[in-house]
Amino acid sequence: FDVDPRLAAPGDDGPFTPDPELADSEALEELERAVTELKERLEKLGTVNLEAVEELEEVSGRLSFLQAQKGDLENARGNTKAALRAYRRVTDQDPAYLPEVLERLRVGYAAQGRDGEYRDYLKDQLERSQAIAPVLALADIVREQEGERAASEFIVEQLQVLPSLRGLDRVIDLSLVTTEGRTHQVLEVLHRLVAQLVADKPLYRCGHCGFDGKTLHWQCPSCKQWSSVKPIQGIEGV
Repeated sequence: FDVDPRLAAPGDDGPFTPDPELADSEALEELERAVTELKERLEKLGTVNLEAVEELEEVSGRLSFLQAQKGDLENARGNTKAALRAYRRVTDQDPAYLPEVLERLRVGYAAQGRDGEYRDYLKDQLERSQAIAPVLALADIVREQEGERAASEFIVEQLQVLPSLRGLDRVIDLSLVTTEGRTHQVLEVLHRLVAQLVADKPLYRCGHCGFDGKTLHWQCPSCKQWSSVKPIQGIEGV
């Protein structure tokens, strides 16, 4: 299966830069057709075809990249509803990319007055994603509605099944608001230590060659694989 060379986007540093020519072209439709075709091919196979799997991952990665760009372009045009659809397709394609579009989703839902839908979306992502990001986003909502103690208790409950340095750091931060005296001093020391640990950790890692860093590359700069660099999950993840 040959993919249009226009779709070979570089590994961008920083936030997405909308490309009107790219996002408005037939690129998205072509990649969506490619993903559908490859999935159908894989379903028909009696045994796993590794080349087909790798091809699917590559095309899916390019599709996620273009969906994210399309969302940014629609936002720039003031079309929030279309932007939300594009961002949600990124996570539908691969839940691992949720941290990359979560803030954009929050802003979009808020702009449309759909806060309840955003909360429901986050709850759904708790079941699909192994990232701490939806937990912390839900904790922000709990804090706003019920206070710091309730938000802290919610995160602690989630940490029992999803241990996370970033989750622990948020719990300590919330606890600082509700404590005083010696306990407060101890928590301040712990907060500084955990925050330093978090700051020193890479955010992304290539599942193919192990390349890591603090910037997302849709195509690994080391091994050149598409869709192999993803937000790190687990205790050190985002």
